[in-house]
Order: sequence, then C-alpha cells, then structure tokens
Amino acid sequence: MSLGTTHEIIQQDYIKQHRKNRAKASLYHCSKKEIHRTSKTTSLLYSLMKLFTQILGYVLTEVSEISEEQQGFQKNLSTIDAIFIVKQIAEKVLEFDKLAYLCFIDLTKAFVKVNFWM
Repeated sequence: MSLGTTHEIIQQDYIKQHRKNRAKASLYHCSKKEIHRTSKTTSLLYSLMKLFTQILGYVLTEVSEISEEQQGFQKNLSTIDAIFIVKQIAEKVLEFDKLAYLCFIDLTKAFVKVNFWM
C-alpha cells in the first residue's frame, strides 16, 4: 500500500483500520497474571497511603497547638460544649441588657475534599 498523499490515506480508511487493530492489540496485551499483579500493587499502594495518612495525622496532632476555641477538634470536647457556652453568653447578655453579635460560618464548602481512592 502506498502512502503517498493524505487523500489516499483517507480514501483507503488506513487510519480507521489502524486504530481498530491497535485497540484490539491493547485489549489482549495484559495476561491474567499481570492483571492480578496490578491489583496487588494497587491494594498495596492504598494500604501504604492509609498508613502514611495515619502517621502524618498522629504527628500533626502532637505538634500542632489547637486553641481553646476550637472545641470540636479537641479530644474529649465537642461542639455541644460550645453551644452551651453560647447559650450561657446569650442569657447573660439578656440579663444585663447588653448588645452582642453572633456569627455562624459554614466552612464545609471552603475546603477541598480529598479523595484517597486512586
């Protein structure tokens, strides 16, 4: 087959036939052993990534200093404690007839969620 001009290549459907043959070759390229080895590698990488994440989380919690105001992120404290404190402050504001401002911010959309699946 002569591949002289682009027009001849298009007329003979050389590119379409070449793509079909290439797709078939790539489908049959992997043997069952290779597929099994690949899945083992993927599960090993996932396990290592999970272990690394746990170690990193432990190190960061030991090193970082979380302020007293971040009660939902501290051990043995929850947001229920923060709600109780806000309620107590509101009662004191009403009792002493003072002015207070309260602001709630939802930060769930501000942070990117990380997908650990590869």
